[in-house]
Amino acid sequence: MLSLLSSKKRLLAVAALVAGGWWTFWAPLPQQTELESAFSQPASGDQEEQATLLDQANAFRIWARKTLDQYIVASSRGQEKEKIWRPAIRIGSMNIASLSLEKYQNANVSSLMNEFGRACDLIALQGLQPNQQEVLLEWAERLSRNGLRYDYVLGPIIGRGSEQQQFAFLYNTRKLEVDREHLYTIQDPKDALTFDPLVAWFRVKGIDPSRAFTFSLVNVSLSEPLLGNEQQLLQELIRGVQRDGRNEDDVILIGSIQCGVDTLPIRKEGWVGVLAKEPTDPRRTKSLDNLILHPAATDEFTGKAETFDFLRAFNLSVEDALKISQHLPLWGEFSAVEGGFQ
Repeated sequence: MLSLLSSKKRLLAVAALVAGGWWTFWAPLPQQTELESAFSQPASGDQEEQATLLDQANAFRIWARKTLDQYIVASSRGQEKEKIWRPAIRIGSMNIASLSLEKYQNANVSSLMNEFGRACDLIALQGLQPNQQEVLLEWAERLSRNGLRYDYVLGPIIGRGSEQQQFAFLYNTRKLEVDREHLYTIQDPKDALTFDPLVAWFRVKGIDPSRAFTFSLVNVSLSEPLLGNEQQLLQELIRGVQRDGRNEDDVILIGSIQCGVDTLPIRKEGWVGVLAKEPTDPRRTKSLDNLILHPAATDEFTGKAETFDFLRAFNLSVEDALKISQHLPLWGEFSAVEGGFQ
């Protein structure tokens, strides 16, 4: 019996709170004409007291609603300031094998590159055929419409025999600047790597240079692990970039690794992939690509990273998707402020 009465009391209390909240914040306020009509007749002492209480109640309701409105406006302004105070950039990777101007002009390929390009501020591109700079010119021109502005830096021809390509970085010039004079490929005198990685140094624009996020981005495309031991050389590669004279602590590897990051020796040194074990091929069976960083050094990473599933975006079959690329593009998000949002 006590339990039943307690339940009823709780229900009545909740109903009273709901009714009180509705009456205070949402019930229509009486118009002045309604009040005048209600008390147009000569009032007794009780009626005068009721009128006073009603006036006080309505005054409270008006005050409560104004206070709530001010809180909502202040909160929304605070969120807007927070968004402005915490800008971010997206760094992406795209691997389209045998990319030429003819292939770029294919409707599906151009749609993929243009849509993904607009979603990123910086893209590391692998797979460009030698001497196909027209692709980058047209791509940058397409993305530079509607008030945007993109440019690119292009590395030398790399590879062996018929396996040759060029790496490039496409970037939003309104958000980033690049040191063109110190763009370089990593020296590989022992010819241990099929494709020498391309390294570029970037800094975020629009922020005090002393606080702007700076980083060295290493564009890589490794061979299948069964064909060699290129994955074993990543730690040596990273040390080379860290000692290139810039003293840059934020070194980021991006591109085709051809295996899961957990299998890499650098994982023991604390390096992680932002996509973890997520598959990055159109069949969704292999982890081929990633963006690799060291959390202790690059705490600018916001924790947001995704692949761009262009099969679903463009309603393609797996077979048609594989004709475009063996890899899904990916991106990771970083604070534009050095040291993260703190």
